[in-house]
Amino acid sequence: MPPVAHLVLQQPASADDAAASAAAAAAAALPAGPPAARLLATTWNPPTPPQPSLPCRKTAVDTTGFITLWVDAAAKGEELGTRSAPYHSMGPAVAAIPKAVKLTRGIVINVMPGIVYLSRDKALWFESLWGTPSAPIVLQRAPGTAGEADLQGIEVFDCTWLYFVGVTFRQPNDSYGGGDVVHVAHSAYIHLLGISAIGQSVDDMKPQETIKVNQVQGMYIEDSDVSHAGDNGVDFVAVQYGHVCRTKIHEANWCIYAKGGSAYLLIDSNSVYNCNEAGLRIGQGTGFEYMVAPWLQYEAYGIRVTNNLVYNTWGAGLGVAGGYNILVAYNTVFRCGERSHMVEFDYGSRSCDGDTDLDGMCNGNANAGGWGPRRPGMPAMPIPNKAVHFINNLLVNPDGYSASAFFNAPLPHPVGETDTPGPRPPTNPYVSNGLRIRGNVFINEVPDDSLGLPACFAINVACNPAQVRRDNTFNDPALSLDLSGVTAAGAAVPPGSKAALRRAWRRVSVPPPFPTWSTPGCPTPNGTLSNVVRFDRFGVVRNASNDLPGAQL
Repeated sequence: MPPVAHLVLQQPASADDAAASAAAAAAAALPAGPPAARLLATTWNPPTPPQPSLPCRKTAVDTTGFITLWVDAAAKGEELGTRSAPYHSMGPAVAAIPKAVKLTRGIVINVMPGIVYLSRDKALWFESLWGTPSAPIVLQRAPGTAGEADLQGIEVFDCTWLYFVGVTFRQPNDSYGGGDVVHVAHSAYIHLLGISAIGQSVDDMKPQETIKVNQVQGMYIEDSDVSHAGDNGVDFVAVQYGHVCRTKIHEANWCIYAKGGSAYLLIDSNSVYNCNEAGLRIGQGTGFEYMVAPWLQYEAYGIRVTNNLVYNTWGAGLGVAGGYNILVAYNTVFRCGERSHMVEFDYGSRSCDGDTDLDGMCNGNANAGGWGPRRPGMPAMPIPNKAVHFINNLLVNPDGYSASAFFNAPLPHPVGETDTPGPRPPTNPYVSNGLRIRGNVFINEVPDDSLGLPACFAINVACNPAQVRRDNTFNDPALSLDLSGVTAAGAAVPPGSKAALRRAWRRVSVPPPFPTWSTPGCPTPNGTLSNVVRFDRFGVVRNASNDLPGAQL
């Protein structure tokens, strides 16, 4: 019987395949360039993914009729990739997938439980593997098996319609430090479904990120467990379209953020806990050269953060830094912000980091209407927020634990002669521009005047201290909530406290939509304007009689 790899390579050719192969051959003759340039020379540019929507979907993959490969590290003898003669490691299985060819028949790699490392010191590479909607590539723990299918870290580059299902990615104890456990770049339609991604240690900074995603359209993480990073549990840079749903993200310095022109993401029904600097943050600071047109101004666009549980975080539980049209609604935050504040509406930061592989990209992005320094060495540029809606969240700190302020919304830094030349954010540079804070309930042992909102002036009709106190609930003496039983599985309000919570709550029955989408100077595709959240984190329908602030009814 011929090796299965031969069968894969002999799949029926198509005109698209021939064109893709010709493009790949032509690209191979080009001089090496920056990753973005090589991607444009080789990829087949799949269609734009759809906007994410609530409730967050649960993706299923039907592999009926696929070419099937098998991997079993415990097997002996001949390696043909069949069930009776499986490959002994991942390398041959991945090598059997045609490169730079749009597949016409799906391929599934079934991995038997066990430790299936290619090498303990090298990541497993998936490069230029082009699944299609009707013929994706699936790597999964073998159906019907128990125990971990334990792989090493992976690198995914220039891949499409690639699914990882039920497997474990782990940084071995004796492998290199730093780096990432899962790194995805310059790809589209990548799915991590029911996977575990496990680093080594927060204290030892191994790895730097557990899941790192750069310049990807269509990134989907569902029902997974991501942990143990010295810096970020999940780090999205220039990621458009996708979702992170029903996933545990924990034991990290910054547990999760999406930045660098990330857009049209749904972050829903996750459990984020045991974080240091921050729990769940939209926007941050980014090197200008790593951003992708046309999302070159704000750190984040059109992202919805709903029904999440965030707890045990030294820094702010929730935050937005340099975001446009960002909804943060119906989240539960517990035991967060002891360092300073519970929630932050801050500036993002835009630098030019001097990546020699991307020389000139900062200047090019500025010429395209982006906001940022043109050259390395110029001062970083602050990126304000616009139209952030913080609605119907529940934030509770227990007795004996407190943040010194409810919020942090700072004033802009003075503009001086040394500030970065080039395109700049709009004339309203405040993080309070279009900020809506309504319907939230806070319990935190500090005076009510410790708002921490200097950017919300008294003359700002939409966000001022009097309005924030009027439209939200702070330390209501009639309200006592015990959320000490919180776990990653949920944080239900005790039944005996629900009536009091509803009485104290200044409910926003229908979160207002965002204004018309507008990003002048660097137009971007319209995002979703509606902010209706009809379900809680377990799919229970919200209505006027049962609704509560926070993630769980």
